[in-house]
Amino acid sequence: MAELQQILGSIFRDIAQARVTSDLYSRNISKYYEQDPLLRKFPLPRTDVDEVEVDLKFVMAGLEATTDQDESRESSTATIFTKIAGNLSDGLFENMRAASGKFANLSEQTANRLEGLEHRIYLSQSLLIYFQNHRAQLMHDGKFDVGKALSDIKQLLKSNLEEQLGDSGLTENQLQDIEKKVFANLKIENHLKSIKKPLEESYNGDADFRATVEVTVDKLAEAPDTAISSIKVKARVRNYIWSKVEHEGKTWRSLNPE
Repeated sequence: MAELQQILGSIFRDIAQARVTSDLYSRNISKYYEQDPLLRKFPLPRTDVDEVEVDLKFVMAGLEATTDQDESRESSTATIFTKIAGNLSDGLFENMRAASGKFANLSEQTANRLEGLEHRIYLSQSLLIYFQNHRAQLMHDGKFDVGKALSDIKQLLKSNLEEQLGDSGLTENQLQDIEKKVFANLKIENHLKSIKKPLEESYNGDADFRATVEVTVDKLAEAPDTAISSIKVKARVRNYIWSKVEHEGKTWRSLNPE
């Protein structure tokens, strides 16, 4: 007896592993094709898994309600936190760029930094890490503490603003003017209030259910036809390739769909 999700996961894993095994075989024989003067004229054989269809038959053995929602909470709250982290990061940089653009003495280095993506991504990741690390403190009895989050996020964004504009060439009064306008337009509290309801619904959602099933031949043979269920699963192996990405003088490797 096993959980249905485990069986389906094993099927998907084995399909991917089959492609890996095939590619390893192609790699091993490639040297023979390269060394043989006749085989070298033929294409190297390689299996391309386009689509696999599996008709899984099983008998429901049990349906268990569980209050252990850590996995589902983690997934749903991570989605919410990722979105607001991106919105706050983009909002901060857009407002900094708009507020500082009118100053003729703004350094070229700062202007380029506010236009780029690297520092936005870094800030977005920092915000996401904050939300994830402080999730327990931000959720009290299933309620999202907007005030606590607001205080911390304001300080984090203020520090980032000062870092981005530290070598801007602007005067202290100009920097204070920019900071005031940026935070007035950013409306951090509104952003945080917008995720309060989704977070609380996710955190206080109904219990998960786990289905346990029997899939072995003997168990299926014992069960009446009316008790046998079926799921038709279609799986496709999607190829990813390593690509070199260059941005603002920095280079890194990224996996992208073929």
